[in-house]
Amino acid sequence: MSAPSQDLLARMALTFEAQQFLYAEARLLDTQNYKAWLELVTDDIHYWAPVVESRERRHRAGHYVAAADESAYFDDTRATLGMRVARLGFPGAWAEVPPSRMTRLISNVEVGEQGAEDIPVRSCFYLFRSRLETEEDSYHGVREDVLRRVDGELRLARRKIIFAQSVLTARSITTFL
Repeated sequence: MSAPSQDLLARMALTFEAQQFLYAEARLLDTQNYKAWLELVTDDIHYWAPVVESRERRHRAGHYVAAADESAYFDDTRATLGMRVARLGFPGAWAEVPPSRMTRLISNVEVGEQGAEDIPVRSCFYLFRSRLETEEDSYHGVREDVLRRVDGELRLARRKIIFAQSVLTARSITTFL
């Protein structure tokens, strides 16, 4: 059996690094360390969750993900993410008083072909959120990310969140996915 090629070893190392980045990001979000999480995103971040519509199979393979200029659950920049983080830290943020308890599962991490500086990464997610005594929500789907090295460290430059659900039944989406 021959030794793995240098290209394969480099790809495996990059995949491992991307996985560890996503797992660390999930831990920051689960522990509601939003300010530290915000440091993981680039200044030009596009953080977007388009609306998903269920359709008959004869129309676009059974579902439709809204285009960039159509409806979205959120469509954030670094500035709007910063405002959301600040709002979560405000004592009057009633949707998070008391704070939610959350657990995220990140799986099926696939690293695409690396460009000059951008690294495409696809992953699946499951988020369970519990609040008060009986309020429970779950979100699941696919994330299409672009990671970028900034000063030698991976940072999140783009995130497109495609929910598996076409109707989100939660009262609000106060967290990050």
